[in-house]
Amino acid sequence: MLSAPMSETKVTRRPRGEDAIYFDAAKNWYVGSVSLGYGADGKRIRCKVSGRTKQEVRDRLKGLHQEMDAGVRSLAAWRCSPFFTDRERSALALAEAITLVADTAVPR
Repeated sequence: MLSAPMSETKVTRRPRGEDAIYFDAAKNWYVGSVSLGYGADGKRIRCKVSGRTKQEVRDRLKGLHQEMDAGVRSLAAWRCSPFFTDRERSALALAEAITLVADTAVPR
């Protein structure tokens, strides 16, 4: 007995760097995260938002993307952001070093 061929459905993965939304059962809410790039130590820099529903998280992620497009959230990823000049990067590096003076010695 011959059967009709099954329709082929192609499942595609989300592109790398696209937002992730997952349910955190311990806190009983949805969490959305977006990657902002990588820090100097090689670790991924992420921003997270949360909400009671998936739609609420989607709306907050949309707002986060609008902030990133406007350059508001670029300060968190200043090392890999194309928005800053060398002079501004030097000032941010000095400010970061002074902020972390409790962990290390005073910068020279």
